[in-house]
Amino acid sequence: MIKKETSIYENLLLNFPINKKEVAFTYEFKKFSYKHLLDLINTFSFNLKKKGIKKGDVVTLCLVNIPSTVYLLFAINQLGAKANLIHPLMQKEMILKSMRQLNSSFLFVLENRFNELNSLTKENICITYLSPVKELNLVKKRYYYLKNKKYANDEYLYKKGICELVEVFNGETQQYQSYIKIKHSFGTFLYELFSLRRSFSLYTKYFCFPILFWRVL
Repeated sequence: MIKKETSIYENLLLNFPINKKEVAFTYEFKKFSYKHLLDLINTFSFNLKKKGIKKGDVVTLCLVNIPSTVYLLFAINQLGAKANLIHPLMQKEMILKSMRQLNSSFLFVLENRFNELNSLTKENICITYLSPVKELNLVKKRYYYLKNKKYANDEYLYKKGICELVEVFNGETQQYQSYIKIKHSFGTFLYELFSLRRSFSLYTKYFCFPILFWRVL
């Protein structure tokens, strides 16, 4: 079910499967579940907000089809920002022209273009270089970096706090359920909150803990 009046992030929540372990997508023969997808979207969204990206901003993506591209698209949409999708092989001059036209100051690009594009930082552009093998196994990572130098600076995108706000659409009740995910040394727990909706702000994870129940993931 796709509603035209909703964003792509909202449509993801509306069609979120009851079984969170269902496969959302595959990359290099590795399967990624819906739970993993939503976790990374929320993590990317929080870290993009810390980076300074806010509602109305234009974020330029010069990427191929890698998992990070998926997370970024949904996270940008979740924040109310706009994604400027450009061809991954677009030349530096054209990238700069596109970004200036749209008043975009954030660029996400593959790390193999570091030497070519890093001078754009002089144009007050914040560049994040992404690794295409970030979530693959050690063997594939080593094989890739035998042929390519490592320039990726995307570690901050994957940084998870002790506390995170997690929001899941319940297909049975047709309502959004908001949780605070807290990591302990002995496990990870979800704390269900009082009838909160999508407007619930991320800052709440630091200041408000109205707990009704808890359950182990």
